[in-house]
Amino acid sequence: MMTAPEVRKKPLNDGSSGGMTKKAGLLGQLGKLSRLLSPQFPDLAPHIEALTKKIQDEKFNLVVVGQFKRGKSTLVNALIGEAILPTAVVPLTSIVTILRYGPVEEIIATFTNGTREVISRDELPEYVTEKRNPQNVRKVQSVDIELPVAFLEGGVQLVDTPGVGSIYSHNTDAANHFLPESDATIFLMTADQPLSIGEVEFLRNVREHVTKIFFVLNKMDMLTEAEGQEAAEFIRDSLSKEMSVDKESIRLFLLSSKTALKARLTRDEQLEEKSSIRTLEKSLGDFLAGEKSKVLVNVAARRARKIAAEASTLAKLRLKAYSESAESLQKKVEEFRNFRAEIRRRQEEISRVIYTASNITTMVEEDRVQFEERSVPVIEQEFDEIASRYSSLTASQLISKLDETIISLVTQAIDKWREDEESKIRSKFNAAVAELFGRMNDLIDDVYQHAAELFDVQFERLQDYLLFNDDSEFYYFILEDIKPSLEELSDALVKRLPKGIARHLILRKQKETLRIEFDRQCGRVRYDILQRIDKSMLKLGKMFSDSVIDHLSRISAIIDDAVAMREANSAESSGKVLEYEEALSGLTILESQFAEMEK
Repeated sequence: MMTAPEVRKKPLNDGSSGGMTKKAGLLGQLGKLSRLLSPQFPDLAPHIEALTKKIQDEKFNLVVVGQFKRGKSTLVNALIGEAILPTAVVPLTSIVTILRYGPVEEIIATFTNGTREVISRDELPEYVTEKRNPQNVRKVQSVDIELPVAFLEGGVQLVDTPGVGSIYSHNTDAANHFLPESDATIFLMTADQPLSIGEVEFLRNVREHVTKIFFVLNKMDMLTEAEGQEAAEFIRDSLSKEMSVDKESIRLFLLSSKTALKARLTRDEQLEEKSSIRTLEKSLGDFLAGEKSKVLVNVAARRARKIAAEASTLAKLRLKAYSESAESLQKKVEEFRNFRAEIRRRQEEISRVIYTASNITTMVEEDRVQFEERSVPVIEQEFDEIASRYSSLTASQLISKLDETIISLVTQAIDKWREDEESKIRSKFNAAVAELFGRMNDLIDDVYQHAAELFDVQFERLQDYLLFNDDSEFYYFILEDIKPSLEELSDALVKRLPKGIARHLILRKQKETLRIEFDRQCGRVRYDILQRIDKSMLKLGKMFSDSVIDHLSRISAIIDDAVAMREANSAESSGKVLEYEEALSGLTILESQFAEMEK
């Protein structure tokens, strides 16, 4: 079997370019940070321990990400030269799947309760696909695949993630949750679809966690050369605007992963060359051989710096509170009690506005009606064209083929409308609550402005949170409750009526079914979006309430702890102050050292 070119490997502890020094230095600093965190900040210490193990094991996560139906699993299969991951034209992958090097093939499913199970290649779809494991009913956390493939040597872990933006919201969650573990990403787009708003939003999320991104434009085989270049130019322009960089600096790999996989399975070198997979592989190989070690250290140093900074902030807050006199603390207790009452009053006022009905629901219904009016004639014409190809089929065969046609036409049309409508609603919804959100932020600002006079508290603003609810419960339910009647019609026609008459009746019945199903699925999408608008308002209200309570409680806890310290004996108080002063001093030094390692 044809496999990917061997990656030129350079171990992380290679002495060249300071590899050994950087790794040893980073591990030493992580050890110091872990010892500092354990006594005073035990909840932060495990993060450093996990980071340390990753550096020691030299694990590098190259994560393939993108929206659903972009061909991520096919690309992974093409890179390793084997059709091991299931692929399909519908949203398929539902579980994060990690491919790493091993002397023999072994596949292990890890479940959310911590148990593990060795499975076969044939069993893999039962665990990682939406069809065989809907809504992750098996409670699979991840699947690890070990393969004797050169591309995976040297600690590289190639990670296939579920597609984001499909009707399966839990898949989007799984992809987003793995992003913090990424060291570099392959961001997959497709030539047959322009860069969507959803993809741009997801790219922003990706860039928060990784700096090295390989942009790939897949399915180039579906377009002519001129169409492909036009699509590539559009993608480069869009990425340039989003990333605020010169578009000439954006490296975009144009390829067909489907063609590449077929070429490798059939050992067709000319077809492989046509797929352009080698260009991407060479760039990945050069990066993994020359930059992987540096990126791994830099990413770990950045994460360690953030943890050290968080601990430093907590230490400063404690010390600030401990330095207050008993009289000053008591005064602040009274001031803050009065301030809490005022905040509660303003919070209730804003909450009443949050739960007021929005006119967005009217817009959803109007959009649905307009979509159906313009779409029904189009899909009916497509239905007629497809049905004309089945003149030689029996009645039973004809009904079966037209069932498939109905499902395909309805889902394709509604998938596109649903995606566009969600983007539109999300934009309208966020704009509608922008003013309200500003009032909420002002209130939180006032809480911390007041607290700043007490302890100089820092906080994250609310506008970083998502507003529109992405937890869709929509799924397709087509023909399920009318199929028995169609089967009965088929039996009657086969037994009693001439073929021409039977065909005429079947076509008329199925076309009527097409209209019914299209209207029904549009209505279900409308209901799903309206439910999500309601959930979004509830989410916004709860987020606001929880945020106010959380910030007020955090400041109250600092004051209460400081009061308790004042009431304790002086030796104990002095000891606590000394502990936090020493921790802060060490954390400040480590922050600076980690910052240097990021460069």
